[in-house]
Amino acid sequence: MEISIGKAHRGWRVRRFLAALFWALAWCGGGLAAIEAFYGPGFAEAHPYLLGGFTAVFLVAAPVSLGFFLARLFGLFLWRGRLKKQIRRYLPPEEDRDPVALVEGDLKCRLFGVSEILLGRDWVVFPGGQAIKRDAIVGIYTTRLARFSLSNKLRITLVDEAGEQISYEGPAKDAEAEADFLMATHPNVAQGDYREYTFFLRKEGEDPDRRKLRSPAKTSFLGVSGWDRNPVLEENPVSCPYEKWLLASYAPYILADPYRHGDFDHAGGWERTTLQQHLAQYVLDDAWEVKDKEELLETVEHLVTTGELSRDGWQLGRATMVLGFGYIAGYLTRRELLVFSLPAGEAIQRAFSGWGELHESYLESYEQWAKGYKSTGLRRKAYEWLKKEPGSILNTTPFGMDLRAGCREAVAFCPAEAGEEML
Repeated sequence: MEISIGKAHRGWRVRRFLAALFWALAWCGGGLAAIEAFYGPGFAEAHPYLLGGFTAVFLVAAPVSLGFFLARLFGLFLWRGRLKKQIRRYLPPEEDRDPVALVEGDLKCRLFGVSEILLGRDWVVFPGGQAIKRDAIVGIYTTRLARFSLSNKLRITLVDEAGEQISYEGPAKDAEAEADFLMATHPNVAQGDYREYTFFLRKEGEDPDRRKLRSPAKTSFLGVSGWDRNPVLEENPVSCPYEKWLLASYAPYILADPYRHGDFDHAGGWERTTLQQHLAQYVLDDAWEVKDKEELLETVEHLVTTGELSRDGWQLGRATMVLGFGYIAGYLTRRELLVFSLPAGEAIQRAFSGWGELHESYLESYEQWAKGYKSTGLRRKAYEWLKKEPGSILNTTPFGMDLRAGCREAVAFCPAEAGEEML
C-alpha cells in the first residue's frame, strides 16, 4: 500500500495549527480583557500593580503566540518545499524525479502502524517536512524534555554524516518505543542521550568527523539486511508458488503488521535476520507460550484441528502464520516449514472455497476477539487493499493449487540439513 506523506502527517499538522490558534486566541483575548480592566473602574483602582503585571504579561505573550500561530499557518502550506529541500541533500545533481514522490515510493509503513514516523527501505520521514537517508544516519539520540520544562515528552533526534538533524517529539512512553525500534534497526550507529552527541562535538573541535560515531556493522557471511541493517542469518527469498500460497493464507496479518518488516518476498513472511529472529521468538513466547519446536508443533496441531472442525479462518490462518514465525525464530528449518505447513494448507482448502471466504472468516473471528484494538482496523484495511489491487498476492496466487505437488517441488530446493529429522 503506497503511503502519502501529506495524508499521513495531515492530522499532525492540523493538531499543531489548532493548538497554536487556541493559545493565540487565549493570550490575545486575555490581553484585551486585561487592558479593558486596567483602564476601567473598580478592580484596577484597588489593585493597580497586580492588574498592571497581568497586563504586561499578556502584552508580551500575545505577539509571541501570534508569531507561533503564523509559523504553524505557514507550515500547513510550506511543508512540501521543506521536505523537498531535505531530500535533495542526498540526491545526485542529475536526479530529476520529484523528491517527495521518490521517497513515497520507498516508504513501507508507519512505525507500529499508527506512529507519525514513516519508514522505508532507504528513508525515514518525520512530521513537519523532515527526511533523512538511512545509510547517512550516524546517531540516534533522545532528550527528555521534562529536564527543561513541564512537558512529559521525549525528543528523538537523528543525525547524519554532515551534521544535519531531524527531530520528533512524542509522549514519553510512545517515543521510547519508537526510539528503541529505530535503534534496533540501525545497530551500528551511535545511540544514547543527546548530551553524548554534544560532548562528542566538543571533543572533536571545529571540524568533527561524525563518521566516527558509527561502529563497524556486525555482519554474517551473508551480509547485512538492506531493511533492518542487522546481520542476515539465512537467505530466504520465496522460490516457488507453494511458498507464496502459504504467505497468502495469512496475508492480511503480514500487510497490517509492517513494523516487523513483513513482506511477501521471503519464506515465512520475514527476512531471516538476527533482529527478526529475536522478534519472532518474542512473539511466540509472549502470545503463544511457545519456546521450542515441540511446543510450536503442538500449538499448530491444536489450531488445525479446532479450526477445521469449526471452519474458523482465524484458527487455520494462524496455523500457517505460527509456522512462519517458527521458521524465522529458528525453531524450524525451511524444509520443515514447508512440510509441516502442508496439513494446515490442506485443512484450509477443505474448509473454504477461496481466499475471500478464508479471510472474511479470519477477520470476523479476530474482530470479535480484539474489540477496541487499533489492529482490527489495520487488518481490515489491509485485506480490502489485497482484494482490490490486481497484482496483490491474493489476486495472483490460485487458492485451489495442488498443495502436495507444490510442496514436493518446494522441498526439492531444500535438502535436509545435518541433524534434521526425517520427514
